[in-house]
Amino acid sequence: MKYFKYLDLDWEPVSKKLKQFVLENQEYYNASGWKNIDVRNIIHLYPDIIRMLKPLNVLPITVNFFISHYAISNIHKDATPHDSRRIIIPVMNCEHSFTRFYKTEQDFILTANRNGIPYYGDINPDLCTFVEECRLDRPIVIKPKEPHNVVSDELFLPRISCPINVNKDLDYLFD
Repeated sequence: MKYFKYLDLDWEPVSKKLKQFVLENQEYYNASGWKNIDVRNIIHLYPDIIRMLKPLNVLPITVNFFISHYAISNIHKDATPHDSRRIIIPVMNCEHSFTRFYKTEQDFILTANRNGIPYYGDINPDLCTFVEECRLDRPIVIKPKEPHNVVSDELFLPRISCPINVNKDLDYLFD
């Protein structure tokens, strides 16, 4: 099974604008974890997001920031209704990080982070088997319902990425 795929998109203009947005809006920069953004507002401010996604023939249904001030996140699965509709673009310090994917037979418990965002967690890492990893140095599509975590170089924090859920299934990209 493939867990991710690198995408050939014109992402750098979008990334630069989103980084500037985060730096100008400290409530995002100082946040930790998943941060929702009003999709209509961000698309209005940055229509380049639509242009960036055009080669995939998709539109964004959610645009978020994931802000990490920690070198290692817990192994978890995202509680999303979208199995393989998540594109992630790097915003800041992502080139010094990896998303690692795992296999495990453990049951995941539905919980919520401090921002109230649900996810499946409470996993013992000793009972997980590492499968593969990807560096977030360009856009990727991932399967967010597979067990994963983010490992960053602690010298390059916060790590800020922009997960974008889109309106169409992207399973065909994993073939």
